[in-house]
Amino acid sequence: MKILFWNVQRLGSGTPTRRKEVFEAVFAEAVVVRDVEYALFCEISASLIASDGNTINKQLMMAKRTKKKSSGQLGYAGLTADMTELPLVKADLPSHDEVFGMPSWRKGGNYFDRISKRMVGHVGKLGGRDIYCYHANASALGGMLVAWAAAHLHQKHKGKFVLLGDLNAEPGNVQTQLQWRKIDPGHFVCATGGSTHNAKTDLKTTYDYAIGGNGNDLQVTALNIRDTVREFTRTQNGVNDGNLDSTTNENMSDHLPIIVEF
Repeated sequence: MKILFWNVQRLGSGTPTRRKEVFEAVFAEAVVVRDVEYALFCEISASLIASDGNTINKQLMMAKRTKKKSSGQLGYAGLTADMTELPLVKADLPSHDEVFGMPSWRKGGNYFDRISKRMVGHVGKLGGRDIYCYHANASALGGMLVAWAAAHLHQKHKGKFVLLGDLNAEPGNVQTQLQWRKIDPGHFVCATGGSTHNAKTDLKTTYDYAIGGNGNDLQVTALNIRDTVREFTRTQNGVNDGNLDSTTNENMSDHLPIIVEF
C-alpha cells in the first residue's frame, strides 16, 4: 500500500494555473510511476476543479476562533488514484487525562479541540490499518499534539494504525513528549524519508512523516521536487532573474511530498 501526502500550501480555486499544473504533475508521477493508490493533502484553501474536470473538495475545516466562527480555515483533501474523492471523517480524541492518565499541566489544555487548530482526519481502513491524516499546529504545541493523537490511536487500534501528515515537530520532539507523559516511545515507529521542510532554500527539518505502532513495516520516501519548487518561487529580493517568479501568489509549497508505504 502506498499513500502520497503533501502540504500543498494554500491550494484552491484561486491558485494560479501553473501551480495547479505542478500539483497535478506530482500527483500523476506518484500514481503512474510510483504506483501510489491514495493521496492526502493539507492546506487546501478552497475546493478546486482539476484539469480533467474532477472536483477536489476541501474537507474538515475548523471554525476560526472568532466571534463570527467562520469556517475559513485550511482543510484537507483526499483522492484515489483515479481522482475519485477519498472522504475524511473527524477523529474525536479523548481528553489528555483519559489518554495519559494525568491532567495537562497547560492551563485549559485538557481538551484536544481547544488547542489544535485543525482536526485529525480518519480515512478509514486501508491495507488492514486505520489511516489518519493530521496537520499539526506550527508552534511549540505541535509535538505534544502529535504525541496525544499517536498515543490515543495506539490504544484504540492496538498499534494497527498509521498517522501521517505535516506533523510540525521532529520525531525526537514527539518521542520526548511521550516520555514526559509516561508513554514508552518504543511502542511506536516514526518512519521518515529525511528532511522535508524549507524546500525553497535549504531543507533543514523533518516535519512530514508517518507514525505507527511498533512492528508496523512503515517506509517513507520524500519526493525531491526542489528544482521545481525553486523555479516557481520568487527570489528573496523579489527580482525576477528569468527563471524564478517574482510574484508572491506563484509561490510553491515549502514542503516536499512524501510517499508512505506499508
